[in-house]
Amino acid sequence: MSAASVFDVFPMGILLFPALYAAVKIAAGVLVLHFGKRYVQKKLKEEKP
Repeated sequence: MSAASVFDVFPMGILLFPALYAAVKIAAGVLVLHFGKRYVQKKLKEEKP
């Protein structure tokens, strides 16, 4: 079985999908942490007057 036939059976898109999915999940987690931290700081400022 040559390398060309392996890529015919498993196209690069199928192999790339899990990596892209993981990158999207990481980016979403970073955004949630960033905006969540800002939200908590804003709420704490509102409670202190």
